[in-house]
Amino acid sequence: MACSINNFDHNEFTFGAVGGTEYNISVDGFHFAAGTASGKYRLAGYFNGLENLSLKTVGPPNPSGFPLQAQGVTGMKFALQHSTNLIDWVSVSTNTFLTPVIDLSDSTVQTDPFRFYRIMLLP
Repeated sequence: MACSINNFDHNEFTFGAVGGTEYNISVDGFHFAAGTASGKYRLAGYFNGLENLSLKTVGPPNPSGFPLQAQGVTGMKFALQHSTNLIDWVSVSTNTFLTPVIDLSDSTVQTDPFRFYRIMLLP
């Protein structure tokens, strides 16, 4: 992929990236110039479906655990994690959305007086 020079102060290129794909970007000299490439780099993007990513409780704790429900994108892999202090997180389970909504349960909830939950996306 090549880009054209807009001016000597600002050059850019744009391309569609695919999640999980490694990209190597090489910079070549202009008019046989040599030296070190430097500058500011920005990565921006959007992943379809993240706006629907959610986790909610669906009932009180019961003998089989604490019932939760996650919503996401079919095929997306994630870890259900819990924390008691919002700093240290422990994975409860790893899952893949086979449908946009999945029912989950934390069977270890009885060990702490309270917990926070989150979904951590996996590659």
